[in-house]
Amino acid sequence: MTSLATALFGRRTRRRWIHLILGGALAMPYVFVGSVAVGPLFGDRTFFGSFGAQLSAFAVGLPLAAITALFPLTRPMSVAAVRALCAVPDESLADGPARTRAARGRTVAWFTLHLGLGGVISGMSLALPP
Repeated sequence: MTSLATALFGRRTRRRWIHLILGGALAMPYVFVGSVAVGPLFGDRTFFGSFGAQLSAFAVGLPLAAITALFPLTRPMSVAAVRALCAVPDESLADGPARTRAARGRTVAWFTLHLGLGGVISGMSLALPP
């Protein structure tokens, strides 16, 4: 029972949860741009009208985040956050900007995954507690 409690509420779990929350916070500007683009299509008069509009705004925002991940500083900043919050050893992550096409593709994939999962976990963290 102690190992289950440690796995669910331990220091490592909390730090990785914070890393995902950071991804959700980074996703918000893209979701806002997506909601500006999607809102008129749904005929919503409010900023986040319906649940479908919110999901559509999230879906439109993720490709925008993927485009942003092509900037050279995305990878070093993401690596610094992973090292600080997830306690990953220095030698297991690449440092500088992505130089090859494959490295840029991996950066785009990991950054988009971080923001996508972070947005979902952030939303669940806000919605589930009473």
